Amino acid sequence: MDKATRQFVPADTRAAQCLARVHRLWRERMRSNVETHISRMVGGDTAGLYDAQTYLTCVVGMCQRARQEALLADIAAIAFPSLSYLTTDGNGRRWRTSGGSEIALHSSQWLSVLVEIAAAVLTRRGMLHLRPDALQVMRAAIEHINQWHVDGYTARYVTAVSKTPEQTDENVDKALYCLNDRAIFMLQIGMTVAGVLRGRTDIQPWLTANGYSLTAGAMDLVRACAALLVARVSDGEIDAGYWRHYEDQRWAMYSGETPPMTCGSSDPGATRTWNVDAGTVSLDLDAGWDVSHARRFVAFCRVSQWARAAAIDFFTLPQAWPEALAHQLAQAIPSRMVVDGNRPRFTNYWSGRDGWYRVDFNPAVQCFGGYEPGGLSDALLVGGYPEWAREDEGFGRLVSRLYALAHSQSPIDQAHMTRYFPAARSWVLNDGAQVPMAAFYASLVH
Repeated sequence: MDKATRQFVPADTRAAQCLARVHRLWRERMRSNVETHISRMVGGDTAGLYDAQTYLTCVVGMCQRARQEALLADIAAIAFPSLSYLTTDGNGRRWRTSGGSEIALHSSQWLSVLVEIAAAVLTRRGMLHLRPDALQVMRAAIEHINQWHVDGYTARYVTAVSKTPEQTDENVDKALYCLNDRAIFMLQIGMTVAGVLRGRTDIQPWLTANGYSLTAGAMDLVRACAALLVARVSDGEIDAGYWRHYEDQRWAMYSGETPPMTCGSSDPGATRTWNVDAGTVSLDLDAGWDVSHARRFVAFCRVSQWARAAAIDFFTLPQAWPEALAHQLAQAIPSRMVVDGNRPRFTNYWSGRDGWYRVDFNPAVQCFGGYEPGGLSDALLVGGYPEWAREDEGFGRLVSRLYALAHSQSPIDQAHMTRYFPAARSWVLNDGAQVPMAAFYASLVH
């Protein structure tokens, strides 16, 4: 991470305007929003940690690019106290649900941004008052990686590496052999720890003296996550074919305007009317990630820029993901995911497939008809992707066009944005999308 304390100069007027907007939105809305999500842990609602990370990660990235250390210190001041919700039993300290169990996705997602904040605190000259808490975040990261190995994630990912898409089985855990977001978060956390320990050689002795060291099994977990990433992400593709039996992607091959299913209401017991026979829609044999979940790679690539070499050395990785991974992924967006370059929307799937997504998702909790083709386009706006605008000229032009459309007064443009980019339209209409748009503006600051 850049240790420099020189004043940040925005690249252009738009970047300067976006920086000012992020500061205002943080004060007026986002700070309290993050605090509210973290406080849900009082009742054992670990999903609050998941929700807190979603947009915060974009602002954390901006703080590092733009050297906004005062804002980063304020973020740390409300994020680090989340450690107080860790509870201990025979399986180590965890963020646990009200039922006493850990949901690894929630923990790993939150810890990925928490340890990135801690790394910034520990590798910069300022924020000395936050360093004791940052060291405790490092401790928590090491404890979690150690325990995730014990929980069986190493064995799972080692097995997954050797599997082909054809070996996925619809009759067992349909995501068993997939590269999932937990693996990305776990690798990112391990990579961040390695970056800190290689950059601050005084920290390792403190951790060791206090009994906080990565076990051999934990080292194997990070290696397994790295091997899975290398095996499944190449030439701009993400896990192609491995999600063919997963329910969320079941309707990927159907792109009709008629919804596959309609609901009498959002209540889980509502009447479901099936308008399309699933038997007439084939599986997408190339099914991989959707564009909303793929936002995980934005923060991963950001951390990779400064910690990749340290992670390769620290974990003795036999193979590593490309240095230019962000460039590869950014190129893929305009080359196959754009529908209509003038008023762009994006396909629901990273492969370029634009079928329906998550039809009848989570039926025990709700009745949901699914995301229509282009229904996940908002993720390209508020999911951090604009950080990659400098990685590919074509994608950079798309980002500029989206920025213009988000602020356009044209009724046609506004209708388009309302349908496919509701966060942007809600922001303009001032009806509650300030937090997602803070993430968009943050990702435009460079």
